[in-house]
Amino acid sequence: MKKYLLGMTAIVLAIGFSAFTKPAPKAKTTDTFYLFSFKSTVNPAIQANVQSTSSYTFVRALGSEDAICDQGTIKPCEIAVNQLDTKVVNGATVIDPAKVSIAAALGTSSFYVVTSLTATNTLPATPVFNKSTN
Repeated sequence: MKKYLLGMTAIVLAIGFSAFTKPAPKAKTTDTFYLFSFKSTVNPAIQANVQSTSSYTFVRALGSEDAICDQGTIKPCEIAVNQLDTKVVNGATVIDPAKVSIAAALGTSSFYVVTSLTATNTLPATPVFNKSTN
């Protein structure tokens, strides 16, 4: 009987210890942001053009390189959105209009500039880049 008691104790302890082990922590996911440039063929003097997601073309993933535009108020230039707010259409990465809304207002010239973005997923700290020169 002593043989069985020692074996049963070992089994109970093994089950008990495994029931209270801490689960492995989940890996943190980081957001990937894509940079889109305002198309030079689109007229920025029309507000609807600046607000249309189709007026922007994919440049690259936003990483250690900053945007090429500054924080001006003359012309629209670039916007950055979460990869999850994009989709692929005919092999091209585009902004999903169902997930991103672009607000625009008249800048300090006769052109409209992007004033803010609203998106389904997290936006980068600085999502809007307008030009400070023509």
